[in-house]
Amino acid sequence: MPAAAAAVLFAAGAWLLAPTAADLLTPGLSATSSTTAPAGPAPARDEPAADQPPVTTTSTSTRAPSSAPPSDQPQQPTPAAIETAPTDTGEAPPEQQWRPVAEGFAADFAAPGEDWAQRLAAWTTPELAQAYAYTDPNRQPSADLAELEIHEEGPTSVRVLATYTSVVDGDFAIDLRVLLTLDGWRVSSAAPA
Repeated sequence: MPAAAAAVLFAAGAWLLAPTAADLLTPGLSATSSTTAPAGPAPARDEPAADQPPVTTTSTSTRAPSSAPPSDQPQQPTPAAIETAPTDTGEAPPEQQWRPVAEGFAADFAAPGEDWAQRLAAWTTPELAQAYAYTDPNRQPSADLAELEIHEEGPTSVRVLATYTSVVDGDFAIDLRVLLTLDGWRVSSAAPA
């Protein structure tokens, strides 16, 4: 995630600092700068003038940056568009988008083993994956997933109840929250129900 944030900041900085087309066509001069130059004919650009002081350029631009780059420059995505890739459309997402993540997590949650935390990390947010990283193997549940029941469904968040049957641990259920993130759908929390 820090790499994505750095990329967003870099793209925004590059866009804000990029010269306009007019600046590229006439180096040192632009429509929004004032120039102090010596009176008389200007020396050729290839030959330095030995008896004239150097040209000093001071920018006095007061125009506000445009919300869109000029049409002759390639359009860059805005930082806001990058950071908010998952959008709230007001409609519940199709179940086939988030259900494989919920089912995969629910099945791996009740299948103990040495790679338990690694398997769960494939379905979770980095924060939840870190919470499971040091779980005592003796505390890993062993059960069969019986059912996934939708409790809440929104455009970027779904809450489901995973119900398990187990001869050893007894029947139990966990409440899962599945969120739409920049990395796709991920389980962000799992709590006993």
